[in-house]
Amino acid sequence: MERVAACEKGRLNSLDMWFVRRVGVARATTFLCAIGLATAALAGAHPWVGSVGLASALFSAVVTVPLRGRRGTTAPVAHSLMLAAILLIGFFAGFLGGSVRVLDLTGGEASAYVGDRVRGTFVVTGPVRANSGWQSANARVLDAEVHVHMSGGAPASPALPEGETLFLEVAPSAGGEGTAAVALREGAIVACSGILREPKGPSTSGFDQQSYLGRQGIEVVLRVAAGDLVVEGSRGGFWGWFDRIRSHAREDLHRGPEPRLDAVLQGVVMGETSDIDKTWMEAFRRAGTAHMLSVSGLHVGSLAAILLALARLIGLSRGVGFVLAMLAASSMIPFTGASPPVLRAATMIVIVLVGRWVGRGRDQWQVLALAAVAVLALNPFALMDVGFQLSFGAFVGMMALAKRVEKRLRVLPPGLAASLAVSVAASLGTAPVSLAVFGQTSVVGAMANLLVIPILSIITGLGIASVLLGYIWSGLSAGLDTLAAPATAWTVQVSRLFGAAPVLETGDLGRASAAVGMALLAVPPALALAGRLPRPPLGMPLPFFRRTMRRLRARSPRSVSLRVGSAVAVLGCALLVGAAAYAPLAHAGHMVVWVFTGERWPEGVEVRVLDVGQGNAVLVRTPARHALLFDGGPMGCDLESQLTALGVRRLDAVVISHPHADHFAGLLECAEELEVGLLVEPTKVTNGSTQPVRDAGIGSQEGLDYLGLRRMLLEDGARHLVAVTGSSFEVDGVRVDLYAPRRPLTMAEGADPWQGRAGPPDGEELNGSSLVAVVHYGQTEVLIPGDAEAQVLAGYDLPPVDVVVVPHHGSKGAVTDGLLARLGVKSAAVSVGEENSFGHPAEVTLEVLSRAGVGVVRTDRSGWVSYTTDGEEIILRTER
Repeated sequence: MERVAACEKGRLNSLDMWFVRRVGVARATTFLCAIGLATAALAGAHPWVGSVGLASALFSAVVTVPLRGRRGTTAPVAHSLMLAAILLIGFFAGFLGGSVRVLDLTGGEASAYVGDRVRGTFVVTGPVRANSGWQSANARVLDAEVHVHMSGGAPASPALPEGETLFLEVAPSAGGEGTAAVALREGAIVACSGILREPKGPSTSGFDQQSYLGRQGIEVVLRVAAGDLVVEGSRGGFWGWFDRIRSHAREDLHRGPEPRLDAVLQGVVMGETSDIDKTWMEAFRRAGTAHMLSVSGLHVGSLAAILLALARLIGLSRGVGFVLAMLAASSMIPFTGASPPVLRAATMIVIVLVGRWVGRGRDQWQVLALAAVAVLALNPFALMDVGFQLSFGAFVGMMALAKRVEKRLRVLPPGLAASLAVSVAASLGTAPVSLAVFGQTSVVGAMANLLVIPILSIITGLGIASVLLGYIWSGLSAGLDTLAAPATAWTVQVSRLFGAAPVLETGDLGRASAAVGMALLAVPPALALAGRLPRPPLGMPLPFFRRTMRRLRARSPRSVSLRVGSAVAVLGCALLVGAAAYAPLAHAGHMVVWVFTGERWPEGVEVRVLDVGQGNAVLVRTPARHALLFDGGPMGCDLESQLTALGVRRLDAVVISHPHADHFAGLLECAEELEVGLLVEPTKVTNGSTQPVRDAGIGSQEGLDYLGLRRMLLEDGARHLVAVTGSSFEVDGVRVDLYAPRRPLTMAEGADPWQGRAGPPDGEELNGSSLVAVVHYGQTEVLIPGDAEAQVLAGYDLPPVDVVVVPHHGSKGAVTDGLLARLGVKSAAVSVGEENSFGHPAEVTLEVLSRAGVGVVRTDRSGWVSYTTDGEEIILRTER
């Protein structure tokens, strides 16, 4: 009432009035506080900036208080300044708190001892992950000391501070089938000795351990051999109690009739997916129902609703029901782990219930803002967590779009329209995150969730009851798990059915946009055929629009079913035409861009090292407009645009040195848009088992991606050459000689690309298996060795070369003095990403090249590197 009265008295200008009435000062301040917390994670901790900003905002607010009561033109200005000061107070308070929290998370002492050995006792505080025999988990220091060898003196043994968190990696034992000697578990107290290491940066698979651990405030990894670790017991206290509850819950949730369904039930109740069938898990992802296996707001809300219903059923008071529901929602945090979705859901439920208890109306946007503040105050780095982004994205989508979508679906029954609207809105809210992070999103997720979500509450309720009643008698758990099995099987079958539908991938956005755009153009004639007279879009005075629409409506069928069918047919044809027209239109657009901005085709032979970041891709263009590609760069390198800008739409040959993602994933993204004449590889591929792999691991996924690329190229008609030393081919006077290891890598088509091995090959083995190519034209030679370093190259009878693309992005050991002297190299190009986490190119490699008098150019500094030759002279050009 007061703010409305102030508006009526003219103390607020029109913009301030709109802001106060429509946005709300409290709501906006809370959101700005959350933005300030997130800014501390993105921009770094700067407490002094937060302190100065907060003090300035507070001072501005105090100064403007006396001015607000004055008459005349001063009052509106004072109100505007007061409003701005309040908003800034919220932002800088969040930024100051976020900075303090970031410093607290990243201020550990263990990072000062990287490379030293640590011996001590630790408690495993997070879920244990296993991959190819390796085990890893977060661990907290109980009692540990570092053995630091000081130069010229006895070793020092400083103690690590108790309570500091690090990441524990346990290597598999040397003797077993890639298995660890000791099975870790959450809550275990372990005594071990290992080496402190820095987290690894981005790998060829795209996983960035450094970023992943940094979001949790962990700065070091403790690498331990399996034989150097002993489990001494389990932690006690509050967290030990929940450890025992979780262990008991796993046993109770595995008493059903089908182990695979029990694994899904455990995933629904506890969010643990490691035991779920891999093919089922992929179906959940493709169908857009994988969220049911990650404990989130839906699960926490279902639990709170169950407690409220039980309290009402047995006659408890309203307040007691609220308390029980809040306790149940809060208990999910330690039970499943303090993930951002669970924190967000529990916080919102507690806030809403407290508001209803005291009789205050609920503002969903304000509740969401308070939940964001709570989550980010605990850990500002949660902003970069995919769970945070998906959880908040889904809720924002539901609040912003659900009511609008429901109005458009009013022809459906009210309950069905409301459920479908919520599902569509949540899917739209999470789609941008899914496309950006996973490269794909489900197009049928709304329909699949419409069939799954109502059943999910039943599964959750039966699963929780199984855990609780299992303390009385295990037979009750077995009965409840059996009752949950049909509902669980329903979610599996629905997900498998909808998972067979195509998904929208990032590379399909252009085609999808063209299809939707064409369909929007077809909406007016479709409405006219349906018997309605549409208005011009956006009220524009389009010539002949009304006349054309009237004629179409006059010719619409008399039957209602035929009208609807005609409208649907027009929209369907428009979608198909738009999708089909995208490829030629995009090609024409690329050609127009190339005509005006692209480079002319070289008159001689050009060997161009493309700028693809931390990866490798070398393009050879010949005078007769033929093109050869050696490796395809990493994912996201935009290889297609670079080839298009150079006028390349067909590749006479593609040479893949080895199945490392930074050498082929970029080509995988655009292979459908390119015509390939010949695929050359050193890898042998055999037929393998189609049985699902229980723990495929990152390396296996990389292998599956590589097999998918070669399968795509071969099915499109590319010829195939498995290269051995002595193989060669020639295109337009350019001869390519190939050198391959005597024992090439062998892969298997099927579910496990590395069938017959203990696990995927490590990076050193993959690099050593690289196919080495020497490009000859006239009197000039260029060596393109992939990731084969000097030790491997020394085993080949290589000819003298003029130019070398430095192996393995200039890693330590890439070249040696002897190798350069034997080859007689004059110039070297390093394909390397800017500020990469591997430290490439290594200083020692640059020193070796410098001693040999070899000129060095780097893609991270110079952009693309081009060598053009007429067969005798070589001209070097760079992008920058």
